Formats: sequence, C-alpha cells, structure tokens
Amino acid sequence: MRVAIGGMSQESNSFSQVQCDLDFFRRRGKIYYLEGEAILEELTDTQTQIGGSIKAAAEDGIELIPTFGAHCISSGVIVEEAWQHMLDRLLARLRDADPVDGVLLAMHGSSISEEHDDATGYVISEVRKVVGPDVPIGVSLDLHANPYPNWVEDAQVCISFHTYPHLEEDLYQTGYDVAKLIFAQLRGEIQPVTSLARAPMLVPPENQSTMHDGPFAQMQARIRQMVESDEKLLAISLLPVQPQMDLPNLGFSALVITDNQPARGQEIAQCLVDDAWEHRHEFDVEFIPPDRAIQMALDAPGQPVVLSDLADGVGGGSAGDGTHVLQAMLDAKLAVPTMLTCIDPEAVQEAIAAGFNSTVTLSVGGKRDPKFNTPVTVTGRVKTISDAGYRAYGMPVEMGPCVVLEIGSIDLLLISNTVHVINPWVFRAVGLEPTEAKIVLVKSPAQFREEFEPIAAEIILVDAPGACSSNFKTLPYKRIQRPLYPWDEKH
Repeated sequence: MRVAIGGMSQESNSFSQVQCDLDFFRRRGKIYYLEGEAILEELTDTQTQIGGSIKAAAEDGIELIPTFGAHCISSGVIVEEAWQHMLDRLLARLRDADPVDGVLLAMHGSSISEEHDDATGYVISEVRKVVGPDVPIGVSLDLHANPYPNWVEDAQVCISFHTYPHLEEDLYQTGYDVAKLIFAQLRGEIQPVTSLARAPMLVPPENQSTMHDGPFAQMQARIRQMVESDEKLLAISLLPVQPQMDLPNLGFSALVITDNQPARGQEIAQCLVDDAWEHRHEFDVEFIPPDRAIQMALDAPGQPVVLSDLADGVGGGSAGDGTHVLQAMLDAKLAVPTMLTCIDPEAVQEAIAAGFNSTVTLSVGGKRDPKFNTPVTVTGRVKTISDAGYRAYGMPVEMGPCVVLEIGSIDLLLISNTVHVINPWVFRAVGLEPTEAKIVLVKSPAQFREEFEPIAAEIILVDAPGACSSNFKTLPYKRIQRPLYPWDEKH
C-alpha cells in the first residue's frame, strides 16, 4: 500500500504583528521546510508527528510517498501567498503520486491565513479534492487546535497531542497513532469515524498542565481510561484551543473517534465538553504584576525563581521582545544574578559591532510587535558573542547570532532568531547557567514547565501586556461569538 505523507504546521495569533511569510518558515533551518524524499531523510527517528508516522509505516510495511512538509514557530496571521505556495507544493506532489491508498497530514490546527479563518481545514479539503472521496485521510494535531466540522467530514482520523507541556514522545505518539488507525482502515479492520463537539469557553494555558493533578490532567486521565476499556473507542482528543485567535468559531473542543459508531461518538464528545464547561472555573489562574512578581522572587527562599512572562510567549505567537518585565527589573535596581532574553537581531548586530567586552548603549525590544511594548534603552558590557543553538525534539534549534549584555547583575541574552524561551539550553547555549541565578525570566505560559520545573525553587506567573496574554479581557477581540466564557457565565 502507498500512503502520502506531509503537512503544514503553524499556530496563529490574531493579536500578533509578527509576520508569517515563507522566510519565517525557511529561516529556522532546512529541516523545517522539506519537500520530497528529504522529509523521510530528515525526519526519520525524530520525536515529531511525521517521525511517529514513519515508524508506524516501517512496522506495517507501508510505502510512504513524501510530499511537502513545513513547520514554523507561532506568529501572527499567515501571509496568504506563503500558505498557498506551500499548499500548491503539497498538492503537486500528491498529484504526481496518484493513485495513493491513504494520506497522512501533520498539522497544528490553529492556523489562520489572510483569506482563510480555517487555514487547516482549507488544506484538508483541498487534499480531499485531489484524492477523491474514498481515500482515507489521517490528521495529527496540536492540543491547541481549533477544529471545524469539515475536518471530520473530509478526514476519517483526527487526533491531537495529549500532554501540555507537549512532551517529545507525545508528538511522536500522535503521528504514530494516526498512521496506525489509517493503516488498519486500509486493511479493512476498522471503519473510523470522528465526531466533534465544542463548549463556548476559553481557558488560560497556564492551567492546562497535564504534569500535575489539575482539571485538565484529570480529564486526560479519564479519556485514557475510556479508550483503554472500550475497543470501539479508537481515540479521544481534548482541545482547549489556542485562545488568542479572534474568530467566531472558538472554544473548548473534543474529537472522538469510534469504530463506525458516529451517534455514540457524538454523544461522548458532547458529554466531554459539557464536563469541561462545568469545571471552567478550575482553570482560572492568578496573574501577578511585574513589580510585585519581582519582589516575590526576591523574598522567596532558594534559586532560581522562575518568572513566566506568559504574554510574550513566542510559542503562542508573541514577538519575544517584550520589555515590561525588563523595565521593571531595571526600575528595581536588582543586585541579584538575573537572566532574561529578548529577540532583537538589530540590537545583536549593534553589540557585535561594538565588540567583545565593550560598553554599549542599546535600544532593545518593542520593535517586532510595538502594539504592546516600546523599546527600552540599556547600557551594559558585551559579555559574550556567539552563534548559538541547541537540540529539541531531535532537531536543531538555531538561535543565530547572540549577545549576552551584562547590565549590572542582569544578564540580558539578545537573540537573532525567533525561538521558544522554554528550555534552560537557551541560556546554556551561550554559557549561562540558570541554576546560578536568583531570577530567571522565561516567555511561556506552561511549556517551560517540562524543563524548568525540576530546577525551579518557585514559579511565578507575570501579568504583563502582550499578544499572548491570558488575561483575555485585555485583548481587543472583535469577532468572537457570545456567549463565551470568561465574558459570559451561561450558554
């Protein structure tokens, strides 16, 4: 059997001004923008959705036909020309491979292009047009996907991650599980049908963790038991959605895959989102203003105290150049070892031009998304200059040229490329050790917990302005449909 594989993965933030064009995909490195055989060559044995599908195909003796695969970090809305170009490459490869017995797509599920609110569904429907009505399609998704009815009409299998923070093995397992169900369908062993239901609620990512016994972890444990105890329940996914999307069709969703039991699947999906609605208040979190958060960190025993600037989370589409917490640190005249980052390629180049060990005055941050932040002027010593990177999910993360600017007791890491600030190796890659600092600022609502929680003396969530703020009422939503929690308590 011949099964096509590919995908286009991006998470959009309606409030971010970070432009997502072709270069935004390409500049992360070649492994994030692949075509043809390069997909199999580069992604085999990686902890990715496609890596999991490749493993499943090898086990089942399935020939994979690679098409086109692209993945980028979260950003603003996708430039239409870029999304269409990538889709054209995927469809061209798919047509060249015709006929195929099945299709596997690795997507995110919360993609918005300039012309398509549901850019993911657009890809799925265009693939369906090419392969015809009878070829099964399987889609692996991020847990923060925003599914639409046409997904479950055009694709037989839709499964999301189950962990948050997203664990490497979970990405891999999701791609593996989607492939296994499609292969079983091709052998005639099952007839998978996906059902969708949604509750009108947005919940903060900060309290969606599956690492502890919180509301979302309890829901995930429940659905795992349901699937394990019923052979007709093939998979269940809970999707609390990427909340910073200004769309009419937004909420907490459930996808339930049954073996040809659509009515039962729909009933289960509805029960799951109804349960989520009943527990909506358990997701609420307390956000701390920057000045108070810094004082709490200074008063806390042990180190490092990790501050989470959730509103500047690159993983949710922010620019990573927020300055509110930096300014609060400067105002506090900190005398304890402190580490934080700012994505600012212009400041990096100015510091490099000044030279190692020089004292330089720079305007940093607030440039890539000035809607929420303004630049801050800092003076410091150029402590290190490097072209840095590390590995995550079995793939390279290229930070590009980086400079550590020493501002008194503060080490400000200036980064050229857009990277998640969720891993201690962001700092270690340039010679900084987070465990030696009293205060470490990360830029993430929850994904940082996988790597930072084991070393943190305490974690404090900081409420600063930004495109990824989970203080939803501070964001300029215009298109959401009401009722919707937290604005409304009834639906």
